[in-house]
Amino acid sequence: MKKILLSAVLVISLFAQEKNFVEIGAGFINSKDNFSTNELSNISSLASASDENEGVALVDFYYGYQTSDATTVYASMFLGELSLGTNFMTDIGSFDVGITTGLGGKEWQNPFLTNTNRAKTDVSEIGAHVDYGFSLAKAHNVQLIYSYSVKSYDTETVQDSLKRDGSRHIIALENSYTPEFGKGQFTYLFNTSLENYDAKGDASTYDAIMFEFGITADITKNVNLTAIAGLGSKEYDQSNPVFGKTVETDISSLVGVLKWERPFEYKNFYSTLKVGYEEEDANVEFYDKENTFTLLSLGYRF
Repeated sequence: MKKILLSAVLVISLFAQEKNFVEIGAGFINSKDNFSTNELSNISSLASASDENEGVALVDFYYGYQTSDATTVYASMFLGELSLGTNFMTDIGSFDVGITTGLGGKEWQNPFLTNTNRAKTDVSEIGAHVDYGFSLAKAHNVQLIYSYSVKSYDTETVQDSLKRDGSRHIIALENSYTPEFGKGQFTYLFNTSLENYDAKGDASTYDAIMFEFGITADITKNVNLTAIAGLGSKEYDQSNPVFGKTVETDISSLVGVLKWERPFEYKNFYSTLKVGYEEEDANVEFYDKENTFTLLSLGYRF
């Protein structure tokens, strides 16, 4: 869920962290992903994945404490990722430095096994990030982000060239522009990111690029709609020994976030509906992925 909801998380981080908040919700994900442990443990062939449905619970929060006029320390959680950091303002812009860790997950020890039960293993990922925010014009805001993390598998039984333990580097540039001619009711978004995952096995090492375009608009005084469409690609470094070719993937996504402020006139509350779709179309059908999600949540600012 973490990957598919990245665009929605970015929307929340841009527009919801002005105040402390806690948000609780639930929803479902329909997915096709051979690497997910929600799939069957025993598969008969290395073909496309079957449909799987999963119910999910959501508990997100952000709490910041201002230690001075220019510095805030914070703790936050988005979709199971806990972050601790510091945000401080300078004459040349804002800086955000922190560490992030997941709550742990499961993956297959060897996702390529057929006609036998695939065993699960624990997976952890911990990292750090540095963000720099600045403006090129009154209506323009930029966030330049660098993040680094290390991913570890307790047990892997794949051959050496497919080992997945590794380090992840991401450089992202997020732009938002609110033109004056729209009286501040429209904000245009353009995000781009470069990712390098350096795994122990060259056939699991990849480079990825993603472009996102979107708009956020006030539908009414209390209702805001944000839509983001994304296009990207991923290419692995070395030929996959299981399939005899180098895996290449085209990525497309569409995410919508509808936020209702002060529902039924309840002060400090808000309700959010998030829906989205993402597809990874690979030249090896085993690597094809498809995700559709819907999440409904209720938040409170304090």
